[in-house]
Amino acid sequence: MIRLYPEQLCAQLNEGLRAAYLLLGNDPLLLQESQDAIRQVAAAQGFEEHHTFSIDPNTDWNAIFSLCQAMSLFASRQTLLLLLPENGPNAAINEQLLTLTGLLHDDLLLIVRGNKLSKAQENAAWFTALANRSVQVTCQTPEQAQLPRWVAAARKTAQLRTG
Repeated sequence: MIRLYPEQLCAQLNEGLRAAYLLLGNDPLLLQESQDAIRQVAAAQGFEEHHTFSIDPNTDWNAIFSLCQAMSLFASRQTLLLLLPENGPNAAINEQLLTLTGLLHDDLLLIVRGNKLSKAQENAAWFTALANRSVQVTCQTPEQAQLPRWVAAARKTAQLRTG
């Protein structure tokens, strides 16, 4: 699994989209900016439909699985954003996520968004199944020692956007 910070994401996206992106951390701005960057590149590559599901005990996994399997000659490429529960996935969710990893294909881009996972959660079968075809973006609020690097990267990105 490729592990990046948000300021490194654009360079990775320019190399080509991976099958899945895991946006994990506590910083809402970094999570949203990373999600937006992925969707922007995906849209430029023909991913026209975007689906979002908040994962909880009542999630209709069959609806998610149906989306993944709805392939036809005229179906457009789509992104699937899963918003994990605040405390991360439990055993039941892990099982469903593992099933989902087996349904991924080139016309479906998976984005998983949530808080930082524990070591036990990172050892779950779904997480390891995605390891060789995904990118994990660590979206933690920068600590004081990281702040100068983060500000410099944010300023550089802002200058690229403004001209």
